[in-house]
Amino acid sequence: MQVATMSNPMILAGLKTGEIDIGIGRMSDPELMTGLNYELRFLNR
Repeated sequence: MQVATMSNPMILAGLKTGEIDIGIGRMSDPELMTGLNYELRFLNR
């Protein structure tokens, strides 16, 4: 297992290409997340 810190666009790109298996981060624009499965696990109010 490797842990890396990167921006949301980099995480999304890695997930889409298969370079990354899982990403944890802030919710991005849903249009940028097309083709990915995601779950909202925390809501900051």
